[in-house]
Amino acid sequence: DDSQIEELKSDIHTSSSVRDVIEGDELSLIEDWHYLAILSLAKIKDAKFSSEWVSERLGIPLDLAQSSLVQLLERGLIENCDGTLVRKSKPLTTSLDIPSSSIVEHHQQSIEKSLVALEDVEVEFRDYTAVTYAFDLSKMKEAKKCILDFHRKLGKLVETESAQDVYRLNIHLFPLAKVTSKENSENVNS
Repeated sequence: DDSQIEELKSDIHTSSSVRDVIEGDELSLIEDWHYLAILSLAKIKDAKFSSEWVSERLGIPLDLAQSSLVQLLERGLIENCDGTLVRKSKPLTTSLDIPSSSIVEHHQQSIEKSLVALEDVEVEFRDYTAVTYAFDLSKMKEAKKCILDFHRKLGKLVETESAQDVYRLNIHLFPLAKVTSKENSENVNS
């Protein structure tokens, strides 16, 4: 019934500060971008538990939408509530600064999606910003914390119960110049 669906969705929205850490074999869940997109689709108004609907909304093949729904359902991350797609999981995160081929693949796919959107999405529906800094490597941990705080704050602003679409935020902080000395690279973890 509708009140049960709204209650389930409300629980996810109000508990967004608590996150489940995924590690090891579970990381395969985030390797392909569409799994997290489906989890976010489950939070929007009028989300349908339908591979046709998911395929249409994300622009993915029907068989991929179907198999992804099955995998997410089997892992207990979503639920079919009378034809409505409902997210059961808390927001997911990975452990920080731990190398993983699944995380690398995820970021590569995300960058590829971003490049397509740069060409295909009208400017009023996207934002691309870049800035170049002279960078004090001893501030790296603090910079990463600022980025994390920002994306969580933005999530709280835009992930409301009346959300009607799914967006991806990519933030990249990387050197444009080679680190010139071992001493400089050691400052990163200071």
